[in-house]
Amino acid sequence: QAVIVSRTSYLKVIGDPQPVFNPASMAGYPIDYASGFDIDAPVDLVVAEALLQERLLTYTPAPVTHDAVPVR
Repeated sequence: QAVIVSRTSYLKVIGDPQPVFNPASMAGYPIDYASGFDIDAPVDLVVAEALLQERLLTYTPAPVTHDAVPVR
């Protein structure tokens, strides 16, 4: 099942206080890091998919919007 990442979705990195996404490649998604560090930027979907598969990232569902991007 595809994971829907929208501007109102939240991705949380577990157990790593450092941002793992390249800020230069991000553009408008709230990222909630385990350290409490929040950033508004676009998610690197390749990195996000890898983290999800490794269970290092949790996904909080949010209403699907027109700018939602599927992560398979």
